[in-house]
Amino acid sequence: MVRKLDEYLQNLIDTGRIPGCGLKVRKNGELVYDRCFGVYDLSKEDPVTENTVYYLASMTKLVTAVGIMRLVEDGKVSLNDNLVKYFPNYPEDKKRVRIRHLLNHSSSLGAMGGKSEQFFMAHLRPGESLKDRIEGWGEMPYDCELGESAQYSAIVNFEILGRIMEVASGMNAEDYLRKAVLDPLGMNDTSFFVREDMAGRLAAIYNRVDGRLVPAENAAMVLDLVASSADY
Repeated sequence: MVRKLDEYLQNLIDTGRIPGCGLKVRKNGELVYDRCFGVYDLSKEDPVTENTVYYLASMTKLVTAVGIMRLVEDGKVSLNDNLVKYFPNYPEDKKRVRIRHLLNHSSSLGAMGGKSEQFFMAHLRPGESLKDRIEGWGEMPYDCELGESAQYSAIVNFEILGRIMEVASGMNAEDYLRKAVLDPLGMNDTSFFVREDMAGRLAAIYNRVDGRLVPAENAAMVLDLVASSADY
């Protein structure tokens, strides 16, 4: 099995599908596979190591969801809490949206290409706090009738959940997640921002075009824009 994994991952690099990768596999708590291949930045040709830092992008949703569930366990949040409980300036119709709707993408808000995403983009203000951003979303329109369908929300649902964490915990969202989720799991190199000590270890983002890897500059710019427009 180890040899097959080695061959498969090395083939991904040899055929130009990815520049590099690292993989750890545990079975019953025992580390059974631990390998790194290729480079994390083709312009530098520095090898991937266990200290290489990658953009998590939407995988941050998993961390946020765990943070919310920790608050549920602590009795500070209920999955049936509505938006107006946390944002009293929101109109009455937002009482229909519950935390569970945000978690399972059935809130009818934030669908990619929908009316609410257009509202989000029109009101995006780089540098504003998460608090100010979410407070301004009370009039965000629904994309469809609530509960009619589940549609993936790339940003909106989990931005709102991040602010709910702040209100319920009394802490900055990143500080709360570090205390409740990241530190207990030993995730020392996981952060909502690229810290100074991470900059030299950050993997570049690529697209595969005509069989070759091309820097995906726009993807990195979008990730940086979304992160920099909130204070967590």
